[in-house]
Amino acid sequence: TPYSTMGARPAARSIWNLLPALLIGIMGARAEGIPLLTWDGASTSAHDCYTVDDPVMGGGSTSSFGVSHHDGIWQGEVRVVSFLREPGFCTMRTKDGSFPDATGTSALELRIASATGLTNFALNVGVRHVTSDQTVYQAKFTLNTSEGGKSIIRVPWSAFRLTFRGREIQGPPLEDHLSAISRLGLSTSGTSGKFILALEGFYAYQEL
Repeated sequence: TPYSTMGARPAARSIWNLLPALLIGIMGARAEGIPLLTWDGASTSAHDCYTVDDPVMGGGSTSSFGVSHHDGIWQGEVRVVSFLREPGFCTMRTKDGSFPDATGTSALELRIASATGLTNFALNVGVRHVTSDQTVYQAKFTLNTSEGGKSIIRVPWSAFRLTFRGREIQGPPLEDHLSAISRLGLSTSGTSGKFILALEGFYAYQEL
């Protein structure tokens, strides 16, 4: 069952099966980590990002991604899919590529400069020779946007589950493949409405 400390709430149940995830959310102070995806100009963590939304499956949700002042800005609106009568989805993701080896680290850390609107999201990780466009390691989290300001979300690698279109399937643990990360991203998780996330970056975190 997800839990939180300072800055995140337990993830809400969505139209997909709720994945068991261990969530640690920390507001404020930065922590050291290996940069995996940033928009500060560093070549080792620079990757092209794009969005995929539910119109690919008949929905009407839309989102866009851009870069402003070294932050990745992901914004959009999740709409209810009329024939399902349930919220659709928006996603942002990197193109497949090579990332720094995260072996020996304990968690994926997402640093957020600001957030408004929706609060339920999921972190998504792809690895070479295991995942595909529709198969991805996923862990859900819930932001507490009422507190404002910067926030850091840390999700242990062990909390990620291999999923196919949001549903858990059998597969090897993500922590066995941290040297083969090929894609990172975010997705909305089971609620409709508008959102804006200003992202500082994704990092591989190691507890001291």
